[in-house]
Amino acid sequence: MVFPAVGAAEPKTCAATTVSVEAVSEMLVQQVCETVRHTRLMLGACHLSLPRNILVVVSDELSGPSQRCIGIYERAQSRISVLSPKGLHSVVDPLSAFADIEEQIFFESVLVHELTHAAFEYTASGLASCANNHEYVAYAMQMLSLPAHERQKIVATYDIASPIDPLLLNSFIAAMAPDRFAAIVWQHYSERGNGCSFIRELVSGESTLGLAPQ
Repeated sequence: MVFPAVGAAEPKTCAATTVSVEAVSEMLVQQVCETVRHTRLMLGACHLSLPRNILVVVSDELSGPSQRCIGIYERAQSRISVLSPKGLHSVVDPLSAFADIEEQIFFESVLVHELTHAAFEYTASGLASCANNHEYVAYAMQMLSLPAHERQKIVATYDIASPIDPLLLNSFIAAMAPDRFAAIVWQHYSERGNGCSFIRELVSGESTLGLAPQ
């Protein structure tokens, strides 16, 4: 990974992108850039594109809507803030289905989640970018980014019958029980005919998980 020669306090731009990174170490900067690289490929396969000139800020502490906030995308500032692996370790509930995932892998998945929020906001048509659709796509890409055995452990934690009722795919469950929501989303995403095809329908407004049909 090649970075431009800039001052130590300045963000560094990931090669071949317009994504800039501020992080507590050079190693984390490189990890973010590598995650951005493979996330762009995943997003592209699911009909999503990242906006230009995003700043990713990685820190050990994060101010957000709750004490357990681990990542946030701020559209107005074109900014993604995520907790570092060290910060995640101090915040994540030890009873969470994600708690046993290796810190670096979990960190990368959180970054994928927030990058997906940015991409869906940028790509989706008008009212298609509602909260339910946003959370579905972000969790689908986060789960997709995990090693298969980690996904299986999360899904196995919950007894959820297939096919998935779309009414379960809502932002309220995402906020109140994010682990369970991640498992539900992955099962729905994995059902025949869904996957990236369903995300394309959400992006275009052909389908929606919102209350009002598009």
